[in-house]
Amino acid sequence: MVTGIKDKVRVLYHLLKPEDQIEALISIIAVAIIANGSLALPNVERLFFALLFGFFLLAGTIILNQYFDINVDKINKPYRPLPSGKIKPKTALCISGICYVLSFVLSLYLGITYVAITVIAVLLSLLYSHPSSQVRKKSILTQVVIINAGYSIIAFIIGWCVYKPILLIPLWFLVFLFSTDIGGVFAKDYRDYKGDKRHGYATLPTVFGYKKAAVMNTLIYIVPFLVVILFALLGIISIKFVVLATYCILTGIYAFSLLLNKEDTEKATLCYYIITTNFMAVRVLSVWALAM
Repeated sequence: MVTGIKDKVRVLYHLLKPEDQIEALISIIAVAIIANGSLALPNVERLFFALLFGFFLLAGTIILNQYFDINVDKINKPYRPLPSGKIKPKTALCISGICYVLSFVLSLYLGITYVAITVIAVLLSLLYSHPSSQVRKKSILTQVVIINAGYSIIAFIIGWCVYKPILLIPLWFLVFLFSTDIGGVFAKDYRDYKGDKRHGYATLPTVFGYKKAAVMNTLIYIVPFLVVILFALLGIISIKFVVLATYCILTGIYAFSLLLNKEDTEKATLCYYIITTNFMAVRVLSVWALAM
């Protein structure tokens, strides 16, 4: 039972999944710096409001997903605020709605691109999370595209459009982030394996088996980085990307190797956090490669 103010703040903190929020905010800042071309950022007020916009938009999506996933989380993550009963589902849904409204209000200040992002993000969230869509029971690929569109691409556009129009987005860099994120997106499925399997969700480990999926996931994860190294060595992109890709390959191989022995929730969680850290490292090192 949550009664005190400190308890309520703690529950809200965990409801917001801070690791996902930090990842998204770092991505927005990094892409904004790359769009600007240097660390000397003008119009910091606009960047601040873009960060607030991204925070509330992601918060609404995260909470909405947990609202629809409450029965799955009773198996996978019973300690979370909703399955543990620390917050009522209707309260969580109300908070999600408030976050979406706040993001929409901020989008009116930031411009039409951000208004469109808000609408698209809500639609993608419902498509992914709402039980009636059945997306997670039918297609692994569709799920990955939706997640990457909802996180990688939207976060990229939020950051880029702080300083540059959407039509000037470097497609090669967007493709780079999208493709290197694909293998990482699957990392969350191993710690959710039991609940996903029971509810019939189509993920790499539930479809192909836990260990086989880990091997497949390793290959899916490292191949885009190997391509990046090749492009860098050929002089097509900055040679600094060799450092970025090498770091991600080595840490990624270690992370997915944790999954090869047996089903272990703690190791699966560690793998997830390593890959999440790599998401952030890719953005930060890309700033070093492209704007410094």
